Amino acid sequence: MDSPLGIVAFFDVLTSTTARAIEDQLLKDFGNKSEFSDWFSREDEPQAAGAKKPVVSKPNPRNVEHEKRIAELEASIKRYAVQAICRHHDWLTNWTG
Repeated sequence: MDSPLGIVAFFDVLTSTTARAIEDQLLKDFGNKSEFSDWFSREDEPQAAGAKKPVVSKPNPRNVEHEKRIAELEASIKRYAVQAICRHHDWLTNWTG
């Protein structure tokens, strides 16, 4: 066991033996303890030690920017619509006049 390959082989055997023991214990626990496999009797959320803090919902800054831009564009559309109606009215009065 003085060679590096002997040490590597020893650790390979040790780790695989340890992993097998852990796997066996987990399988035994799953078979014997109903709380591991009975999903219907479990609580949806684990109870925290303290009361839950309320979630503060802040608007997305990008959405706020978009809402502001939409309001500006709607105001521009209304202004252009009024200007178009006034020009159309002026054109009709000059044409019939």
